[in-house]
Amino acid sequence: MSHREIISGASRLVLGAVFVIAGISKIWSPQSAVSFAAYWLPDQLDSISMFFTLSVANLEFAIGLLMIIGMGLKKNLAVGFGLLCVFTLLLVLSQMRGDAPSCGCFGAAGSDLFDSSPWAAVLRNLALLGMCVVAARSSSVDVRQQAVESEHATM
Repeated sequence: MSHREIISGASRLVLGAVFVIAGISKIWSPQSAVSFAAYWLPDQLDSISMFFTLSVANLEFAIGLLMIIGMGLKKNLAVGFGLLCVFTLLLVLSQMRGDAPSCGCFGAAGSDLFDSSPWAAVLRNLALLGMCVVAARSSSVDVRQQAVESEHATM
């Protein structure tokens, strides 16, 4: 296994774990994420902020799990990259406005542990975006497909 494959695999696993933890945290304790969603939704749509938050949390959990097991890597990395871009943009805009609630990135349960400051969350997201790029550039084939191909090669 090459150095590049090790870095790619580690990036994929870290990203997967972060998305799984973020998704589970929001599902378990969605209050702060709901507040952040309500902050950005028009007043007429406040009632759907819980639905929106739980939908995003389930998506995060699903793509994280699929990243960990190595299925649909390119697609899941692209979705994860897109989510992180949107989350980072919203964090920056909320800081520029100056009156936003906590981002709720890891739900209310993770706010003490992971959400130290909005700018720290932006830096964390930028690092995760870099990991998405590293993992995507190095993973031209799904991990499971690689395993099947190497098994056939040894037969």
